Amino acid sequence: MDIEFGWCLDGATWADAATASDGPGKAGSALGRIRLGPRGLLRLLQTRLGLSHPDADPAVRIAQHLASVLGADHAWCRRSLAVDPWATARELLALRDAAVEAGWDPLAHEGPLPPRLDALRAVERARRETGAVLAPGVADDLVEVLDLLASEPGLPLGITSLTCQERPEDLPGLWGALLSALADAGVPLTVRSGAPSAPPRLEIIRCDDEWEAATVAARFVAGFGGNGPVALLATEDTIALDAQLHRRGRPAVGRAQGGQDRARQQILPLFLALAIAPVDVHQLAALLDLRVVDAPEPGAQPIGLVPARARAALLSALAQEPGVGGEAWRSAMDSLRREAEASPDDRAAVTAHEAARAIDELVRSPLPAQDARPSALRARLPWLRDRLRAVGHLDTALTPTITQITAFDQVLTLLEDSPLSPRMLQGVVASCGGTAPSPFARREAGGPPVALRPAHLQARGGTVLWWGATESRTAPPTVWDADEIAVLRKAGASPADPQAAARLETAADLRGLASAGTLVVVHADRRLETDQPLTSLLAHLATGAVVAQGGDAGAAASEEPDADASASADAGEVEKRLKAVTRTPQDLASGTVWELAGSRLDLAPAASERTTKAARPRIDPGDSAGTASAVDLSRTAGARLDHLLPERLSYSQAETLIGCRQKWTYRYGLGLRPGPASDLPTGNRMIGTLVHAVVERLVRERDAAGATGAASPWPPGAAAIGAAFDALVPHLASELDLPGRSVLRARVRDTALRSLAAFFGALEAAGHRIVDVETGFDEPLPLTVDGAPRAVAFRGARDVDTVDAAGRRGVIDLKWTDSRTKHAELYDRGEAIQLASYAWSIDRDGAAVGTAPPSLAYFLLQQGEFVSEDTDLDGRRRTPFDPSDAWRRLVAEVEAACAEVGTGRISARPAQELLDRGMDLGTPWKARHRALEEVASAEHDAGGIWIDARCDYCEFTTLCGIGKDLS
Repeated sequence: MDIEFGWCLDGATWADAATASDGPGKAGSALGRIRLGPRGLLRLLQTRLGLSHPDADPAVRIAQHLASVLGADHAWCRRSLAVDPWATARELLALRDAAVEAGWDPLAHEGPLPPRLDALRAVERARRETGAVLAPGVADDLVEVLDLLASEPGLPLGITSLTCQERPEDLPGLWGALLSALADAGVPLTVRSGAPSAPPRLEIIRCDDEWEAATVAARFVAGFGGNGPVALLATEDTIALDAQLHRRGRPAVGRAQGGQDRARQQILPLFLALAIAPVDVHQLAALLDLRVVDAPEPGAQPIGLVPARARAALLSALAQEPGVGGEAWRSAMDSLRREAEASPDDRAAVTAHEAARAIDELVRSPLPAQDARPSALRARLPWLRDRLRAVGHLDTALTPTITQITAFDQVLTLLEDSPLSPRMLQGVVASCGGTAPSPFARREAGGPPVALRPAHLQARGGTVLWWGATESRTAPPTVWDADEIAVLRKAGASPADPQAAARLETAADLRGLASAGTLVVVHADRRLETDQPLTSLLAHLATGAVVAQGGDAGAAASEEPDADASASADAGEVEKRLKAVTRTPQDLASGTVWELAGSRLDLAPAASERTTKAARPRIDPGDSAGTASAVDLSRTAGARLDHLLPERLSYSQAETLIGCRQKWTYRYGLGLRPGPASDLPTGNRMIGTLVHAVVERLVRERDAAGATGAASPWPPGAAAIGAAFDALVPHLASELDLPGRSVLRARVRDTALRSLAAFFGALEAAGHRIVDVETGFDEPLPLTVDGAPRAVAFRGARDVDTVDAAGRRGVIDLKWTDSRTKHAELYDRGEAIQLASYAWSIDRDGAAVGTAPPSLAYFLLQQGEFVSEDTDLDGRRRTPFDPSDAWRRLVAEVEAACAEVGTGRISARPAQELLDRGMDLGTPWKARHRALEEVASAEHDAGGIWIDARCDYCEFTTLCGIGKDLS
């Protein structure tokens, strides 16, 4: 086998060897020829010498090393070890590997040492004394190969020739010794030499952003005949470029960095976050909703981590009660269990129940945050690992995730079974993560050869397109201080010099770039909202100081690559030369022809954009509302939509129907809903449900005690209210128990205690007795739609039913709202239609509510105030509320809305009213509110009713048009 060795050739592909032919257009062959870097050469020698072994996960090596670091207890790292043992062990292992790779044997060194080296020696001695094992790393493999070559020099290696781009003595650490050992073993070793060749012809196209750059690069590739340029150098992600290549019928490059932040790499951290208290219900919803495998066939659904049946049931429970262990959660678990027991042969039902049971055990018995022990964490991993293995055969992209979990399990077995701090646990998971491939990293056949760094290029005088010519981000080698370098060199080691390493990399990159005849650089000045400076390699090329293929690699590595040119070209001259070869995308088009470095395209004129005259002029602020807007937000189906009309209505659904026909059609008629994981109750919605449940619990406990004859203090005191609140928070508002929420929780609890004490106390003092809470009703509601009778079921639940001393029934609607005035204004204007619907449900007499309507009231939970005509509850002496008039208005508006939906032309009235006044969602809220209040007043005076559908909280604003730029 013929080997070409280069310090920067790790990662070069077999195809790179195939391009190393005798000239442009002449086919090469990868058979018997290979280009290798240090790691590749070492791995090849391990195979030939029978020294191969499975690679240990880096996290496993850190865990092994941590045991020895703890045993050594060296003073230099003692304080760091107490704060973050995992990070300390990781850094010490990196130092140890760098020292061994440099050729230093810690155990062979006697006498005083600098502190860091002394710590490394102490750890190695502790490992030897305890007999602990450290899985070999690259440095250990290198030492092992060198020892075997030295002890048995006659071993057959099967290497015909070894051509080096650098001199052995210029390589850091033991790598030069490895090349020398191969030469001593009889391998013919040559170092490339020859006169430097002329630099490539440069063409630099500077674009504003990567989207413009992608268009230029894709045009360049498409403008070539055949496969395009000789090679494509992609040193940055090509996601934007691939999109433009696809538009032109060209295969994707598929270069995208892997990362630890890919969705599949977050499965284990998310799972562990739920295993440790407190449980974040939003993270739980994210885990339940997580899809791990794409749809296996067209029309199928992606496969989730949690099976579909369990996912739907548990997410539905969370949507009702944003916590775990409550009534809705238990009901979902019972339903899944019954399905599995009823159909034991139904694998889907059994799998769903097993998954739900595992998730239930995980979140209902979380580990205390200060007692997360490795053994307890390991006990929670089997279901996750088994589930991923069960679906992993459908997508090999899950392999890194399974490997991550396996490594994490191995690390836990190596750690002491003592509580892990959050910082250490996070460090362990991050070390086990590795990187997952990007879903965009899918190269397609048929394009030009792709190199991922300049050193890999083998263009042989052809044209090369460079995408992403920014400064490289290679990690620097370990930096030793002067005392450490002196000790290492005295011991015979060769510590890496960062400047020498940078010279080696620069020389290698310039050699690769010099192989091109023409180098076309398409550069985006900004990417990911960050300025992208051009790489300094172009300055070297511009000055002509290039180490070409066949140049003196040793000289290149031992002196500055631009040493000769720097004598005759200062910075100003370099900038001038670069400017002379730099153009903009606009410079590439001349008439209908686009040309760049031999690539040519014919451009077609862009079609002129048709403009449609506004049907109606826009109303400016202050103008009359009688003129329509320039934009009509109504949507027309082109057919009647009678099939969408409701068969059942709740108050909230009726409120939506009256407020905005489009919103009702999207949400209820067509069933468009946000994803369940993104629609969990939170904020006031969640807190309101919680406080409602506290009231219900206290009343139910009173009734249960009365049924058994037990004494039950009434009205309940602060202790009883607080106990009910604390018991319900984990089930209905678990996010209040999360770290950082203690102030909010305390404020909500204090408000609830004060408010509910006032609520129960005021009712008791006024002689009102609570007879029921959350009283459900389901009554037929006769409607007339387009002149035809239509009956719908009107459903709902009244918050609190009461009866006073005179036997008059009453209804109280509990509201947790920031506004003190909203519901009072509705009550005073006679538009409290929710109370009217409750009154109708009690009377059950359609439009005529009756001669003695029930007492109706709001109770504002945040403010601790009643809104009522009863002066014993509300001392403001309000005008009595007429529920019959409000109910009549509600029914009339529902009938009108149903008639409109049935025609197939559906309005978005609140948004339309804003546009008609020159407003949108960017208009300050006070101005919008004032304008819509004017609309509400006019509607009321006309005998109707107006409900603000709150476009600023609507999820359908993009569909109706108010939520996007209409210019």
